[in-house]
Amino acid sequence: NAARIWKAYTFMILTDTYGDVPYTEAGKGYTDQVTRPVYDTQQNIYSDILKELDEASAALDPAKTKISGEILFAGDVTKWKRFGNSLLLRAAMRLQKADASKAQTYVTKAVTGGLMASNSDNAKLLRTPEYPNPIGTEISGNEKANYYAQKEFVEFLKTTNDPRIGSYLHRFVGALSATQQTSAIRTKDPTKVKGMPLGYNDVTIATTLAAEGVASMYDYSQFDWQVVFTNTSPQWFCTYGQTQLLLAEAIVRGWAAGDASAAYSNAIKADLERMADFGTAAAVPAATVTAYVAANPLVAGNELKMIGEQYWVVSIPNGFEAWSNFRRTGYPNLTPNPYPASEIPGQFIRRHVYPDAEYVANKANVEAAVTSQGGAANAKMNGRVWWDKP
Repeated sequence: NAARIWKAYTFMILTDTYGDVPYTEAGKGYTDQVTRPVYDTQQNIYSDILKELDEASAALDPAKTKISGEILFAGDVTKWKRFGNSLLLRAAMRLQKADASKAQTYVTKAVTGGLMASNSDNAKLLRTPEYPNPIGTEISGNEKANYYAQKEFVEFLKTTNDPRIGSYLHRFVGALSATQQTSAIRTKDPTKVKGMPLGYNDVTIATTLAAEGVASMYDYSQFDWQVVFTNTSPQWFCTYGQTQLLLAEAIVRGWAAGDASAAYSNAIKADLERMADFGTAAAVPAATVTAYVAANPLVAGNELKMIGEQYWVVSIPNGFEAWSNFRRTGYPNLTPNPYPASEIPGQFIRRHVYPDAEYVANKANVEAAVTSQGGAANAKMNGRVWWDKP
């Protein structure tokens, strides 16, 4: 049952990225010599994912022996059960516009089954130098001088003096090159953050420097590759903070009982406390957590916007999940990247195109999948997957 839950998680990422994908015949090239698997519709895939998460989570019995050989929860069946139900809530909310009735039915099942109850239930994989964090390895590796924090994200955190700024970001003030990004000029002072505007390359970015008050591209704020994005940083798949925000949204929509404001505050508090998992240098003091949560309650009439914006932040560094929830809800209200050479000018990437190799190895089935999803016009990066409705 734990394997069924994990399979559902991985296929959610796959289908949310591409839309229709091989599902019922996936993996059968190894077991049954099915080397050209058919593509299942995302609607059918989600129906089975919901069924699998519901059944597998319900079947897990905490009174029985621990699960042997797994590394997310050290075999703790209760935590796996809560993980499964929290993923069930996530999957159900994806259907908000595509099938609201089914979404509400499975939200009820997830909440009744029992969701994550605290940060101790977070689905988190600890990493080591031998088994490094792939995102952390990229951002802290040889290309680290090419990654910067986007301006809209930085400005969003600044609007409420969010203490996660000090956890996530650092800046090399006045650096003129990658080699000048040294500890002598490194700062984590939240008042000195400078987010990089979108739409420029490493040459045209020079036109922004004077207006933004930075010396060079290398002077913009980065995600801290010494603390939060290292090769040994934890990797999160599902958190209590994310789950509480989805619960808050479900309550606002009338799909679950409870106090949406309390769930919202629980989520922010949990995510601020999660910063300590990156190490003591990222930890937010308890008094600061309490003060920030008290000063930033959920506002009546603005609930969905606030929940969606916070989901964006608490999903770091799980980009797949932040991207999917943004497509589902439309929050945060971001500006599309205005880069002049964009293939989809003025629009967001809403799906990934199928790999070129698939058109060689599985041509008939991938072309049938493209046709069933609206043809070539919807097979571009600004095309929509089934649940992503305008």
